[in-house]
Amino acid sequence: MTNVSYSKNTFKVLPLPDDIRDCFDIQYQFPGHISAGISCDLHITFEPKANQDIISSIPILAETGMIHVPLECLTKKVDIS
Repeated sequence: MTNVSYSKNTFKVLPLPDDIRDCFDIQYQFPGHISAGISCDLHITFEPKANQDIISSIPILAETGMIHVPLECLTKKVDIS
């Protein structure tokens, strides 16, 4: 996660929606205030519980507002040529 604003910022990862919460483990160290242009790591582990597509987002609350990071985990599809 990179702070692309023009000032220091902080963020907090909010809980995932109930229907996908058990499929993901999100680990990060709360960085406090992040200066402009500085990054910090988010580690996301996916553990599928069912053979179905997941299209959602990771909700993140920053001082500048809500951020929704797209999250897509798709099952293999047959491609008949």
